[in-house]
Amino acid sequence: MTGKGRFPLFSLVVVALLPVLAGPAAAQTGDVRGQVKNGEGQALPGITVKLLQAGSKDAREEKSDAEGRFHFNGLKGGVYIITTSPDGYVPVTCPGTRIVGGTDRSFELDLRPDGGEPSTCTAAPAS
Repeated sequence: MTGKGRFPLFSLVVVALLPVLAGPAAAQTGDVRGQVKNGEGQALPGITVKLLQAGSKDAREEKSDAEGRFHFNGLKGGVYIITTSPDGYVPVTCPGTRIVGGTDRSFELDLRPDGGEPSTCTAAPAS
């Protein structure tokens, strides 16, 4: 099966196995989600939340929805930093969180008005 214009048998086997081999790699993603609230526990919609993978210069951004929720999905394994610095509030940065295959992480960002107490980031237990 190695004649001119034909694939070797090995190539055909590799091509046939590509979907099987790609499956585990696709499963190696995770999600980071959370909610943005003010110091009184009320949801803050429209807040830009940034997610940066350690060692990368490219940040992803999401705006919190009407319930203050944000969601970054399909993240490759690695360490990620969450940050937000909206006008009128003390900026907050969540320390690096590790994403490994299939990991989801949740955070609550509690934003405090400028000139007041520090804003906080609280992580939910790993799932």
